[in-house]
Amino acid sequence: MELEFNVALPPQLVFEYLTDMQKFASVHPIIQKIEAQPDGSYKVFERINVGFLPYAFTYKAVVEAKPETLQVVINATVMGITHIQMNFDLHGSGNSTVVNEHISFKSPLPIKSILSKVFREQHTLLFQNMALTSKSPQLDSNTIAPQ
Repeated sequence: MELEFNVALPPQLVFEYLTDMQKFASVHPIIQKIEAQPDGSYKVFERINVGFLPYAFTYKAVVEAKPETLQVVINATVMGITHIQMNFDLHGSGNSTVVNEHISFKSPLPIKSILSKVFREQHTLLFQNMALTSKSPQLDSNTIAPQ
């Protein structure tokens, strides 16, 4: 799955939000908190509404940051059976960043289309929240639509 976002923030600040897990949790629409683990991974606490019912769960995530190329890779294993890899490539200068995101899902369950919809919606909100939290202009609605 390929997504692209134009964010009205400097690339270094977007990189910081993607790699500082406390900042990431503060702008992510469904992550409640993130706890660092002794092995360098993170325990992520999420709450999502399934229909009108809230559903809370945790999972392990590993973040790989490449500051020299402004790339971030986040690997997560949800419920021990669904593996998600998110690759973020940041490009831009000044107060504008283009985020190219590639997300891959591996699961024995037939949930790829559901996850694609959830990630598209949640990551649109994620990058909007980054801009709003940083007191920058809101994302232009013409530029946040993922491809």
